[in-house]
Amino acid sequence: MKFIDIFKTLGLTLAVSVLAACGDAKIGAVQDSVPAGQEFSYGEILGKAKECSGDWTSEVVNNRTIVTYTCGVKLNDAIKAAFEKSHQQAMADLDTAAKNQMGWHEGNLTTARGALHRTGYEVESAKARLNELRSQIARGDESYAALEHGQDQSNQFRMSWPGTRERMLADIEQIEAREREQVTALQARVDGFSAWTDRYAEAIEKTTEVVKKKITAQYDAEQSVSFKVAFLYRENLPAQMIKSTLTVLGQERESTIWHYLQVGRGVTDLVVSYLREVRTMPVAELYSEAFPYVTDTSTSGYRLKDRSATSE
Repeated sequence: MKFIDIFKTLGLTLAVSVLAACGDAKIGAVQDSVPAGQEFSYGEILGKAKECSGDWTSEVVNNRTIVTYTCGVKLNDAIKAAFEKSHQQAMADLDTAAKNQMGWHEGNLTTARGALHRTGYEVESAKARLNELRSQIARGDESYAALEHGQDQSNQFRMSWPGTRERMLADIEQIEAREREQVTALQARVDGFSAWTDRYAEAIEKTTEVVKKKITAQYDAEQSVSFKVAFLYRENLPAQMIKSTLTVLGQERESTIWHYLQVGRGVTDLVVSYLREVRTMPVAELYSEAFPYVTDTSTSGYRLKDRSATSE
């Protein structure tokens, strides 16, 4: 039994060694491949990245051998300074997000006040209609009174006026009720949003502190940079570069690192440019997610968000 176990162990070790040697050979082939139109090989071009602590690996994916170069970028003074500026930009974005959130509330309040103000014009317009109806009733009453003791009991106006008068009075009552209802509802909406102002401002202050801590924690914990360049190994053919990515603050995105290296620019240039031009943290999205309230269309104010959908 011991002899068999030893034989199995040796066989497994030999198989792993063969696979490793095969992987190393394919890595070497990729490193030695020269891109079309270039003077230097892939390995030589990547070797120009002096800020790197690099590593080559290979794996089989869907029956294709993918060779990947991974670089952990050493943070020099220029990159550290760029991180600090990026941190400051994130804090500025946070201030903007807080102002925009308060602007949303102020917009709701302004819209409610505007609707109430416009209704005032409608009420004035309705008053003209009401005055006309009242004048018609007064004239009708005068005519009816003049005919009240007349001999012609079959006079059409005399017969129809009481019913007409009731309908006109009902119209007046309906218009006045509708006006009161509309003004009351709009005033309640204005009062409702106004009553929320202090509570809304308090929620903004708390949310700002929560997001600020997230930003600071991420910059403190994940101030790291790495990039990957992946190649497709092709037997007896030059390797093909298929993807390059840059990871900053834990976020991986497709990158132009390969172009930077091809034209002789360094990794530092790319990282500094990236940190200057790209929002490395989605501050607005973080703020929106953390803010606890949404507008409640059924009431004059706000309600707590339904977190069930995001918590599942």
